[in-house]
Amino acid sequence: VAVVRQLIENDVPPGVQHPQVPVVQIQRPVAGEGLAVWNRIVAPDGLIREGWQPDPAPGASYRYVLGSGDVLEGTVLVHEPPRVLAGTVTNADMGLMRFGHEDCGGGPVAHLWLSTWGMEPDRFDALERGWDAAMRKVFG
Repeated sequence: VAVVRQLIENDVPPGVQHPQVPVVQIQRPVAGEGLAVWNRIVAPDGLIREGWQPDPAPGASYRYVLGSGDVLEGTVLVHEPPRVLAGTVTNADMGLMRFGHEDCGGGPVAHLWLSTWGMEPDRFDALERGWDAAMRKVFG
């Protein structure tokens, strides 16, 4: 609900010329329990390499360096391990991100998701390639 509220309450950010909302969504099938998968996401050799703080409260600021080398900064909206960590991404055109573990549909997966407001296509493509490579490295 918090993520949907963020989308509804935030119009196109100032300075965005073309309000397209590109989305990166990467999923990898995983074995193991949800908490084990979550721990691989937040481990220093996992997807969030730097900046992880246990139990980030909704409303708290964060700065994460990902396994891809990308930096995400923003505000935590939801933290419900092992299912989801979601928040705003102020340094990606006020986008939204979501990380976690799901066990529905085609089976258990680790997932990364980012929506942005009109990010430049080259930057977006590089981000998607980097996240995909980081997911492959951590989860195969």
